[in-house]
Amino acid sequence: MNPIIQTLLEIDREAQQTVADAQAQREALRLQIRQEKQALQQRYQAEFEADCAARKAQIQSAHDALRAQLDQTHAEKIEQLQKQFDENQAQWVTQITEACIRH
Repeated sequence: MNPIIQTLLEIDREAQQTVADAQAQREALRLQIRQEKQALQQRYQAEFEADCAARKAQIQSAHDALRAQLDQTHAEKIEQLQKQFDENQAQWVTQITEACIRH
């Protein structure tokens, strides 16, 4: 074969190999990018879920504290009303009875 053609064929083989290597490198980089993207998404998802859980716990704690305070206030009001009823029951029965008798 002609040495010029042989040289051209060798250059072509080298160019094809260079192209194949570049394509393989491009695919490897694409795979790496997909993996890094997935890792970042998982990391941010985990951070988001942890943040949500922390906020939920904080809100639940505030809710529980408020609920306990309201329950205490409610119990105090019931106790106060029961005491007032116990103290005035006889007087109120007498007043109602007298009002009924008068009419």
